[in-house]
Amino acid sequence: MSPTRKHVRQARKPALVNALLIALVLVSAPVLLVPSPAPAQQGDRTELREYSIPAGPLNEALTRFIESSGVFLAGNAELTSGLPTRGVQGEYTPEEALRRLLAGTGLNYRFTGSDTVTLAKAGEQNRNGPRRLGPIQVTATRTERPVSSIPGSVTVIDEPDVDKQRQVTRDVLRILQRSVPGFSGATGERGEQGAALRGRTPLILQNGVPQSVQLRTSGFGIRNIDPRQIERIEVVRTANATLGFGGAGGSINIITKRPDSPVPLYTFEVGTEFQPVNLRGENFTKEGYASVEGRDGKLDYLFSASGRDVGTGFDAEGDRIPDSEREFNSESLGLHSSVGWQMDAERALRLDVTYRREQDNEDRTAAANAIPGEKKAEAVPSTDSPFFDPFQAWNASVTFDDANVLGSALNVQAFFQRHQIEAFSDFTGFGACCILSRGEETRIDQRIGGRLNIETPLPNDASIVWGGDIVSNFNSELIDSEIAGTDVGLRPDVTQNNFAVFAQIDIPLGDFLLTGGVRHDRFNVNFEDVLKEDGSAFTGGAINVHQTLFNVGAVYNLTDEIELFTGFSQGLDITQAGRAASQVNSVDQIQLEPATTDSYEVGARYFGDRWDGSVTAFYTESELASRTINPGGALQLAIPLRQPEQIWGMEATLNVELDEQWRVGGIAHYQGGLREVDGDSRKLQGTVIQPVRVAGYTEYNPFDWLSVRLQAEYSSGHDRFPGSTEFGEGKVSDLFLVDFMASAATAYGEFRLGVENLLNNQYVPQVDEATNSTANFIANPGITTRLTYRIEF
Repeated sequence: MSPTRKHVRQARKPALVNALLIALVLVSAPVLLVPSPAPAQQGDRTELREYSIPAGPLNEALTRFIESSGVFLAGNAELTSGLPTRGVQGEYTPEEALRRLLAGTGLNYRFTGSDTVTLAKAGEQNRNGPRRLGPIQVTATRTERPVSSIPGSVTVIDEPDVDKQRQVTRDVLRILQRSVPGFSGATGERGEQGAALRGRTPLILQNGVPQSVQLRTSGFGIRNIDPRQIERIEVVRTANATLGFGGAGGSINIITKRPDSPVPLYTFEVGTEFQPVNLRGENFTKEGYASVEGRDGKLDYLFSASGRDVGTGFDAEGDRIPDSEREFNSESLGLHSSVGWQMDAERALRLDVTYRREQDNEDRTAAANAIPGEKKAEAVPSTDSPFFDPFQAWNASVTFDDANVLGSALNVQAFFQRHQIEAFSDFTGFGACCILSRGEETRIDQRIGGRLNIETPLPNDASIVWGGDIVSNFNSELIDSEIAGTDVGLRPDVTQNNFAVFAQIDIPLGDFLLTGGVRHDRFNVNFEDVLKEDGSAFTGGAINVHQTLFNVGAVYNLTDEIELFTGFSQGLDITQAGRAASQVNSVDQIQLEPATTDSYEVGARYFGDRWDGSVTAFYTESELASRTINPGGALQLAIPLRQPEQIWGMEATLNVELDEQWRVGGIAHYQGGLREVDGDSRKLQGTVIQPVRVAGYTEYNPFDWLSVRLQAEYSSGHDRFPGSTEFGEGKVSDLFLVDFMASAATAYGEFRLGVENLLNNQYVPQVDEATNSTANFIANPGITTRLTYRIEF
């Protein structure tokens, strides 16, 4: 944990207040959670201590915890009566040990002092959005640090929130759109080509490993993990110089689950999904999930597997939805493992591996006969073999942490990531560009590399994080052409080698925290020779580019609950090298000039006992923003475009705990933007700038075992380009969607009901409407019901 927040917060609570809190606990024996003698030594939340607390009654375990940790506990004794705990074994900080003791008990904790903790039922804490369980830590900015030290907007979708959204969707993009202001791009398609933060492309990470396909975006970075295998999602809604290439719009770091049980814990889940508007047998989706986790001495482990057999999709009018680019009529398998070795109190090693495979069924359909803005696409039999045959994604990372190397904290990570698609493709209908492009196609996007982070304390509680990245990216999309009798490609094989160094410093000055950082990237991009699909030849070669990025910001602790922040940051924007090569016949004709996206932000956030919220205003600009467009519609492959852009907007979040049973909250955002076309200013396309959007929820917990939630989302329509037929300038309809979810915990497991699009509204996703493309004008599913049963033992 960064020392900044710790020292600032403790400095605000005088010693007399701490003494009064402890005295209050000591004299309140009737409401003491564990009426045991005060510990001999005062606790330190950051100090590792040895715990040997066996599974058994929670009251007895907490008594031993107090003796071992030096932390005082307060609360009503009835809270823990009759509750069991799995215990805790090994070396942990008091906060981590307490979290493990309370796992599965339905209790939460909150530090009310440096060594004083209050326990309460889960329903009595903020369970939506950020929760006050001590400073909220995020890793989306290279190293673990509290949100309070980030001079920008941050959203953390923690495991309970991800778990709730899973009741109505398995699409991580939809989870993000319902939870993160400024995020857009959930269309129902498999990929996330349209995913954006504040109108710009975010850097997708999984456990810190880059997932975004940088050389030729194919849009599968977010889909590499089943949401049931996600612990939390950290979203930083602004560029950050320490992250480097690919994060012009910010970063989305998906953290997979880690072992959280000292004894073997088994979890099983089964479910089905169907649409009441059409109850044909092939409509039903079947899915299952299983995991085991535990700890054996200094080793911990978690292994999980998930599978889905997805049925046919139907829109609100009961018509079949074309399977084009969608998950319908497919099967998927996801595997995840996390194994850790706590070598000693300061050193740890962890291996994380995930694998995902999707395979299409034979009876898939294609989209046809659409008229943008007037008539949705119809599902017609596909003339080609299955598109995904199959899609596979591998992710592996090894992480080593040492808390003390010459006084600094060391974090080293090596990683491997690969996407691969095998399919029969026929692009000959696209015209002269692709006369040879019929045959078996193999698409590969692969990266291997390493990351080094070193956190060094400086005088007066300042600190500096520094290090570097080495990454090698490879992209290949070749077709074994039936026409040419050899491999052909619209674009050549491309290898991009990236080396970068960075430094980020935090300086606390009273109630202020000043931050600043710099990063320098160097790229070497190599293009291979290839026979192009139009029959011409591409002559390869190498291009070298480099760029330096900066960021600076400040956070002011106005009160214990209110923080003001402002910041300037830069992200790197560059043309996708693969797409750029598809338009020319020689490497000499490719322009890969990098450009910075400058981001300015000012905002405030509030974290209270009963509610939390934030409001932010932002402005971003880039002289050479990188976009892709389809000027010819469906029968024209996307081409890269560089253009000057400005984007601005406002965002807000709010979560309120009305009482022990009711919670409400939501998000809202507004965006605007301009681009320069031939020297003239023009509004940015609807595929970039999203309509005004408001999303809210109401959650009711009438009993400890029952939770009910209703959530809604409204997006205004617009017609910014009347009569335009250009790509991205289509008319957008307003949108109103409602979801319902309920869960009931019993002695025999947990039963869940989720209903997506409760009002059965017929709609085409707004991003797809804006494209003005017949290929994208496809209706989304109507009312969809999901039933799930889950058990742990």
